[in-house]
Amino acid sequence: AHIFKEKDVDKFFKVRLGGGTDYGMGYETCAKELKANYPEAQYDRYIFGIGDSEDSASQIDKIKRIVKDTEYSGYVHLGERGS
Repeated sequence: AHIFKEKDVDKFFKVRLGGGTDYGMGYETCAKELKANYPEAQYDRYIFGIGDSEDSASQIDKIKRIVKDTEYSGYVHLGERGS
């Protein structure tokens, strides 16, 4: 699993992880980070997921929890080329 780290724009768009996506761990890590470092009273909290949705169906409860803890949430689905 990959641990959440803040990245600058150039690094964000050049990351290649090579599959095995664990969306649940990502959402859990984001929830902990939001709670620990970005209090709701001080921040508008947005979260966006980007991926192929490989295991997102099995992680729906974790996704729903973090959506409730943010002001806005979004997801970008990446498909195979040509799809």
